[in-house]
Amino acid sequence: MLSAGTATEGCEARGESRVIDLPETPLIRERPPHAGVVALLEAAGLPASDLTESHLEHFFFAGSDGAPNAIVGLELFGQDALLRSLVVNSTARTFASLCPASSAFMFKRM
Repeated sequence: MLSAGTATEGCEARGESRVIDLPETPLIRERPPHAGVVALLEAAGLPASDLTESHLEHFFFAGSDGAPNAIVGLELFGQDALLRSLVVNSTARTFASLCPASSAFMFKRM
């Protein structure tokens, strides 16, 4: 789990480097609120009508409880898992595109 600290963002293509303060709450958390997941999935044009509270046991999210920025969810079948959902809202995708794909992010682990 990524936690509070600092992240160093390298933008080699522009010869820049920045340090970003990370929030005190974990960046990736378990079991997002149902309403937030449904809203994010529907905004991306993905199915959400079959999503139940029990599905959320294997979902993870980034962002606020009321408005997650990204979610990933798995459905377990014995020892196997199926990727149920993966979505990132457009604002978070825009932030990630500020630097080229080759940029490195380093996070302090707690």
